[in-house]
Amino acid sequence: MGSKREREVERLAELGDALAAVSAELTVAARRLPAHERTTLLAPVVATDVAMLRVLGEEPGPGAAFEDVRRRLIDALRAQAPRARLPWHGGPMTVEWALRNRLAVSWRMLDELAEASGMPGPAPQRPIVELALELVQHSFLRAGLGAPDMAVAVELHVPDEPAWLLTSRQPAGWSPSAELVTGPARDFCRLACGRTTREHTGLAATGDLADFWLDVVDALAYSDPPP
Repeated sequence: MGSKREREVERLAELGDALAAVSAELTVAARRLPAHERTTLLAPVVATDVAMLRVLGEEPGPGAAFEDVRRRLIDALRAQAPRARLPWHGGPMTVEWALRNRLAVSWRMLDELAEASGMPGPAPQRPIVELALELVQHSFLRAGLGAPDMAVAVELHVPDEPAWLLTSRQPAGWSPSAELVTGPARDFCRLACGRTTREHTGLAATGDLADFWLDVVDALAYSDPPP
């Protein structure tokens, strides 16, 4: 199985590959738009990528295109130590969190472009689900509620793959519960990325906590550049 460090390095490589693939799809989809629309659409993504590059000690220069900035960001993140923590306006973030965050933002935009053009939507991404589960407590706090004292689990279905069975972080003193979300993985990714509401998904919840979480689930926390 390899050492823990080797697994961490492999994990970051997989995330980098996933982000590169979605970024390439997004570049192709965005090129279908007129130049000014493409620039406007991608501007917030580029701004955050540039802010992350600066945190990593790099300066892409003014006017750099999305694909160039994104390639440099992926390379810079891949070059970091697996356990490195990067300063950010929402608090220090791990390299893994940064990769998953940029993946979620890019996937959301790709899904939006696919819907607008009538093209099939992007395949669900497991790292988006993982990020949403990591942000369960944030989702509740953002909604003005106390952080839950139980974990939430998901059982999400993907065509031609085994179901994704994942759980959020387990608070101290946590014991197994029946808080479970089930349904299509793509529906969950769209909901967690703010592309739809739960009423327009095939998701179902067992347990009061899981049920409320579907109203506030969020995989895009701290996606904007610092002020």
